[in-house]
Amino acid sequence: LANIRAMDEIAAKQLEAQSKLNKDATDAERQKVDELTESLVRQQMTKQVMSDVGQMQGQLETELGDPFEVELQKINDQEAERLAVIEQYRQHDKEYELKY
Repeated sequence: LANIRAMDEIAAKQLEAQSKLNKDATDAERQKVDELTESLVRQQMTKQVMSDVGQMQGQLETELGDPFEVELQKINDQEAERLAVIEQYRQHDKEYELKY
């Protein structure tokens, strides 16, 4: 009878140890899965940020244009303004000549 009780105690302790081992293993697996998930989320966020940066860069290039073309357009605008002023003065001179 004592022998049976001792075997029952040993079996109960083995069951408890196995249960604890399974729980520890489950916790460790859960932690690994959490770490992997977090890593994948970070990778996805990085990809998204890189995509957003590329998109913004493309928009800026489209809006701002090629630096050479932008500078050329400024020069053309200045020249057009200069020619418009010269034309105004010519018109003014013609009107003055006609009056006198």
